[in-house]
Amino acid sequence: MGNILSLDRKGHLGASFGDMDKLMYDYNDGNKLQKVTDTGNNTYGFKDGTNTDNDYQYDANGSMIVDQNKGISSITYNRFNLPTTVSISNTQGTGNISYIYDATGAKLKKTAPSGGSLIETEYAGNYIYKNGNLEFFNHPEGIVEKEADGYKYVYQFKDHLGNVRLSYKDANKDGSITQDEIVQEKNYYPFGLEHRGYNNILRGAENKHFTYVGKELNESLDYNMLEMDWRHYDPTTARFVTIDAMAESFEDYTPYHYSNNSPIMYKDPTGLFTDVVNEETGETYHVDDGYDFEFTVSADDFAEISESGAIPGRLKWAWQKEFWSQVWQELTTSDGSISDDVTQFMITDEVEDGIEAIDQVSNGQYLTAGLTLFLRKVQKAKKGYKLVKKLFKHGKKGKMPTPDLNPDQFKKVGDTRVHIKTGAIFKKSHTSHGNVGNTGDQWKAWSKGTTDFGNTSKKTGARVTIDGDGNVIGN
Repeated sequence: MGNILSLDRKGHLGASFGDMDKLMYDYNDGNKLQKVTDTGNNTYGFKDGTNTDNDYQYDANGSMIVDQNKGISSITYNRFNLPTTVSISNTQGTGNISYIYDATGAKLKKTAPSGGSLIETEYAGNYIYKNGNLEFFNHPEGIVEKEADGYKYVYQFKDHLGNVRLSYKDANKDGSITQDEIVQEKNYYPFGLEHRGYNNILRGAENKHFTYVGKELNESLDYNMLEMDWRHYDPTTARFVTIDAMAESFEDYTPYHYSNNSPIMYKDPTGLFTDVVNEETGETYHVDDGYDFEFTVSADDFAEISESGAIPGRLKWAWQKEFWSQVWQELTTSDGSISDDVTQFMITDEVEDGIEAIDQVSNGQYLTAGLTLFLRKVQKAKKGYKLVKKLFKHGKKGKMPTPDLNPDQFKKVGDTRVHIKTGAIFKKSHTSHGNVGNTGDQWKAWSKGTTDFGNTSKKTGARVTIDGDGNVIGN
């Protein structure tokens, strides 16, 4: 579901502009792309190789390992499903692109062919080295790059998605920017393929490390992939080449989709979202910050977040509180006790591991006992990761739970009823949602701490029916 079936692009054809790409996609019975057929121009944009079999092959994890159009014969992946070696043979040459990562999955080094030699690129935070020499590092408004007479400031203008559109520098230090001080201009199709054929003048060294949504474009041996944080992305086909680690949170989309197939509204450099919700209109905005939960803010804060694409520092504390509040709601059951999953993970597994180790020690099997505990800890780390994924597999967590129909679960505070367990505030609804058989007033749930109740018709969440004495009689 959500797989692109066709894609047309107008673009540069050398001496003219016209139908650059007219793509038709073929899939297997699931979400795996098998073949792309291009009836447009085969020199620019997507390049349809001459092959009769399927264009793409995948491993058991659903990760692409062969792309015949690009001459990719194999890709090996590590435990994070990040590529470690890409083997390519095409008209641009033959060789391997190799990657090294640290224990958290951060990229440390890339080795790629260039002409008859190899270029080693090393990543030390915001500092980028080429063959042992510092090439550039970041500053808040761009980069500082190496030139013949030292390191110079280059400033970057970005659009609402974080795409670097214009790079410029004050070369003569006169406080103003002229046209010949513009280093490079970049423009993009919606899914990230770069425009060609106009405004392509380059003054100085081209920087491929900060391009579409601020990510590195790897063009070695026509690999032409954007190296996102956790997956590589092909802007010519508008698809990732490996499965989304958060696929369970996006059940309506193919696990290879880019940015919910809405690349003008959203960006996806990591594949994980925070849903920011305008409390007055219900409008949502995805912040790609590595978390997957719903955070409700005021209209003014929503406008600020939508413009900047990030949670501002002054809201970080409230953001963190809401995140852990929703984690706790997922960890507990309706009566407030810890869920069976957490009890098993935190207590039962530990006890069973200890008993087994004691038995082995008592039999003199000291090495076996040590190895058993070590392997169990490794398994526990993996189990913990799966548990966290399970807790958030339902995606949005912003809806208030329907409370137990027990008057003791509520306390009266002014003209509201507060659900004791969750802190949800129930206020008489201004809209009629009476249920069959219930004769009381309808009350609407609001998040804990709400003071401005606004228009209830714009909210989502649980409703309950409360009689004149404050007793819950239905939902």
